Order: sequence, then structure tokens, then C-alpha cells
Amino acid sequence: MVLYDEGHLNAHTTSGGDKPFADLISNDGYTVRVATGPLTTRSLDGVHVLVVVLPRGSNDSNDNSAFVDAEIDVIERWIEGGGSRLLITDHWPYGPAAASLAERFRVNWEGG
Repeated sequence: MVLYDEGHLNAHTTSGGDKPFADLISNDGYTVRVATGPLTTRSLDGVHVLVVVLPRGSNDSNDNSAFVDAEIDVIERWIEGGGSRLLITDHWPYGPAAASLAERFRVNWEGG
């Protein structure tokens, strides 16, 4: 089971820019489910891989954290329990919007 995050103003979705990726992993036998809201223990139940692509913050410039601390806590516990995460980001504003999630796992990058 792959959970594809579309709940954080993501620039790509399974019906848009990442449809080829979603189709590819579906054809390889993965079940792809879409999350359109905050990530919770319940939404991650039964999921093996969480895919987060180009999340954006909700401020005018889209560069504030796309994730609240409670979500990051849930994701951290889920990964510690055996889950896997694929986080894809790019140039500003995506890097800053995903930075708080990445930093929890000791990954740091610049805003540009």
C-alpha cells in the first residue's frame, strides 16, 4: 500500500503531473491510496510507503511549513514502526515548505 499525499497544496497529484508515477507503481502491483487531508495515525494505517511530492505552505508565498508538528510526530512514529517515506522537493518554495518534515530526520537543505 502506497499513500500519496495530496493534502498539503502539493504541486503534483496522482491525476496530474504524477499520474505516470502512480500508474507505474500501480502496474507494478502496489495499491495507491490518496490522502487529501492531514496525515494521521488512521490515514497511515496499513500503508507501507508514504509519498510526499512538492508540498506547499499555506501562506501567500507558500513557503511556510506544509506540516504541523502533530503530523510530523505521527509520521516519525510511523517510520520508527517500519514505514517508509519518499519525500520529493525542489526549488523555492517547496524546500522551505518541506523543511520541518525533513529536519525531523536530520536532513537539511537551503531555501533555494
